[in-house]
Amino acid sequence: MNKTKLSESEELVSFDVSSLYTNVPVNESIQVCADLLYSGKYKLPPVDKDTFVELAKLSSCNVIMSTHRGYYKQIDGLAMGSPPAPHLANGWMSQFDNIIKGTSKLFTRYMDDILQEMKSNNIENKLAEINNLHPNLTFTMEKQTDGMLPFLDMKISNSEGNLASTWYNKPTDTGLILNYHALAPRRYKKSVVSGFVHRITRACSKWQHVHESLEKAKKVLEQNQYPPTFYNPIIEQTLTSIYQKDHVTKKEDTDILPITRDTPPTAQDQDEPIKKKMIYVQYRGKCTENYAQH
Repeated sequence: MNKTKLSESEELVSFDVSSLYTNVPVNESIQVCADLLYSGKYKLPPVDKDTFVELAKLSSCNVIMSTHRGYYKQIDGLAMGSPPAPHLANGWMSQFDNIIKGTSKLFTRYMDDILQEMKSNNIENKLAEINNLHPNLTFTMEKQTDGMLPFLDMKISNSEGNLASTWYNKPTDTGLILNYHALAPRRYKKSVVSGFVHRITRACSKWQHVHESLEKAKKVLEQNQYPPTFYNPIIEQTLTSIYQKDHVTKKEDTDILPITRDTPPTAQDQDEPIKKKMIYVQYRGKCTENYAQH
């Protein structure tokens, strides 16, 4: 994006597919994905193509859904939350990428969200063209306003043809996150802070935008009762790990310690693998973590 320079007649535009999952023709998407997977460009799975197609149909066709009114069978479309659904939807959409891109210099698609640049007088024609690609495809469009266009968790600016991006939150964002005093493992709260840093650094194209976005994130953290003494070291450590890959930081305040034994393993233990069993316990604070370590 930083290398793309727009002319005065060009602007940013985003296209969005309406209700992608429920409109994907499942059998067609399975065949498209099978053709892609077995095209010779990718590592083959341990089954032949016909077996792959049959397995995909078993996992994605005629899905039974339980509701408060009884059971329903999904005749077509992909079920939300189904593990194969994102891959089938993305693979099916990929066949239209070159047509949608056309001659655009800037083009990216994340599932059903598409960003590209084009001449202002071609946008309406492009929308009509891609809406005729498939009977199940319906696109909506959003053009830049005052040189700004939101895309995923970024706000992209077009200033005299120069593009830049910063972190973006939708107007409907309430700012509610895991509260610092919630009864949850400390590592979860650390992940909330580091997650902010990772999203911001990925979304921002300039250090100034990173700084401004981190200040916004700190306000959100403080509104959810995170003290600066907790989040500042995590922000610093995460930034260091992102921008200095060769810098090895010593993790402090470890939340989960390796499981140790009070007695050395016996000869029988060394000869026979230890059978592991999993149990589930309610989280009750630090005592639960201590219990899990022994």
